[in-house]
Amino acid sequence: MGWVGIDVGKATHHACVMDPAGTVVFSQKLANDQAAIEQQVVYVPGRVVNRMTGVFRGEAKSDAKDARVIAETARMRTDLTPVTATDDLVVELTRLTAHREDLMADWVRGVNRLREMLTGIFPALERAFDYSTRSALILVTGFQTPQAIRDAGKSGVDTYLPEHGAWAKGIPRMAADALATAGAQTLRLPGEQTTAALIARLAQQLLDLDRQTKDTDKLITSRFREHPQAEIIESLPGLGPILGAEFLVATGGDLAAFATSGRLASYAGLAPVPQDSGRVTGNLRRPKRYNRRLLRDRRKFTPTAPQPATAAA
Repeated sequence: MGWVGIDVGKATHHACVMDPAGTVVFSQKLANDQAAIEQQVVYVPGRVVNRMTGVFRGEAKSDAKDARVIAETARMRTDLTPVTATDDLVVELTRLTAHREDLMADWVRGVNRLREMLTGIFPALERAFDYSTRSALILVTGFQTPQAIRDAGKSGVDTYLPEHGAWAKGIPRMAADALATAGAQTLRLPGEQTTAALIARLAQQLLDLDRQTKDTDKLITSRFREHPQAEIIESLPGLGPILGAEFLVATGGDLAAFATSGRLASYAGLAPVPQDSGRVTGNLRRPKRYNRRLLRDRRKFTPTAPQPATAAA
């Protein structure tokens, strides 16, 4: 039996092979392609490698020495997590959920930026509406200043909103509130013209982003429900297809790997581990080895009472 430590790089990797006695029998660079690197492997976390480097290589650093540290660690420890090939469906869900996170991050930044710009030229309008809803965004694609709303009048606003897809039942109230805010501000603030153009453009981008997110949600839902354990996951309170997909990604897609709920809790970093010393027993501490993403998302996966949907969203 031998142990292989691999220091991973983009173009090449450095591999070091050790025998049971700890003697290096192979150490060289390998090209980053399948034929050179396909092996049965376990994962040695970077934190573990960093702690072991002082023992095995001192202060000096090189890819070859890092690979040796990894091999030494794998040789001496039996509790490292095996790395197995992930099936296509989980890989797809990993890509889709990561893409959705990027879209949502762009959405939050965009809405905050929109509100900031509106506050600079039309603060009453910024306070009047929730700009995480499509109807409010549609309004400011057409009207960004008090004068623009006054020029359009009630008939102009009433016509513009349904033509661009605003929520029909909310249009009368939205038009009335918009006209009221326009009537309350007669000052033209500095930079109004340029800021108004930027607001209109950003609002349209957010509408497009909203559509992309919804399309991504549909794709995630359809792919998630092809997973053999999707029905079980969705049967849990508070878990729909989007959170279910994130749960599959965080757990590697195979719930059979967790024989008990305790194993899953330990993987998520929620099960305490003992910290006994001498006569002191029964002490527990938070574990240091766990899946960071699953712990980060634990609030998402905690069942909650369903919230009423807003019709204008």
